[in-house]
Amino acid sequence: MTRPVLHLFAMMWFSLASLAFANVDQARDLYLEGDFEGALAIIVPAAESGDANAQNILAHAYDMGNGLNQDFKAAEAWYLKSAEQGFAKAQYNLGLLYRDGRPGVEVDYQKSVAFYEMAIEQGYHAAMNNRAVMHQHGLGGAKNPLAAAALYKKAIALGNTDAYHNLGDLFRL
Repeated sequence: MTRPVLHLFAMMWFSLASLAFANVDQARDLYLEGDFEGALAIIVPAAESGDANAQNILAHAYDMGNGLNQDFKAAEAWYLKSAEQGFAKAQYNLGLLYRDGRPGVEVDYQKSVAFYEMAIEQGYHAAMNNRAVMHQHGLGGAKNPLAAAALYKKAIALGNTDAYHNLGDLFRL
């Protein structure tokens, strides 16, 4: 291909990629508004094409039964696809899934910790808060109030309001 043709092809590809991201963002808004049918019409093909954000939303739909039959194994599989791409929200969601378990998905504190830690490395404050809770209560290891306090403080610095309450609870005991 000649340089002008390559340039045109690159511009078209980036335009389509930007449109796909915009569509997933719009679908996310529809999903949050409760229009699951409209959202999933966009989300499913995007997830199947490898969009990590769409995969996380699709996993959540399966996890909660929003617009789909509730299927915890399908939720786990889609969260994993997204998390493997480094999507922090999916890593956090897997931390929740493995911490709490679901029918067909066993509680696994070690997996929960691993996925929370991945999200924490990206600065995801909700994962910091939840990992601190695990330290505080000895889930997945010995109780470690110092590690819990440190993570709560990091989460607070990033605006996590739940961490304020949890840090206060830690010092109250």
